[in-house]
Amino acid sequence: MLLASQAAGATAPVPATHTFPATYNGWQNLTSKTTSNPYFATDNFCTGQCWYDQEVYTPPDMPDTVYVIGSNQYGEQPCNTNGVGCGNGRSNGREVLYSDTAGDPTARTT
Repeated sequence: MLLASQAAGATAPVPATHTFPATYNGWQNLTSKTTSNPYFATDNFCTGQCWYDQEVYTPPDMPDTVYVIGSNQYGEQPCNTNGVGCGNGRSNGREVLYSDTAGDPTARTT
């Protein structure tokens, strides 16, 4: 059980030392502000649009499959349109994020 009165984790897991699956006592920060960190994908994944349509979905009987529905980060689109709509190219837009490792980007499936 997580309670709002519990302190939040302050730092994202370190990909080189993070084990999967992981168990935390209380809240844990699983987002990194560093672009090269695999935990970056969910940083600001949802803009102000999501006050009404943010969604996290896990299909029945598939507990390790997670969809996070966010919004397009237009300023981050890659410059692949002959100079039109060029952004910094650091993300996939983050409209829909998919994981089959319970949201852990460093876990390996076999």
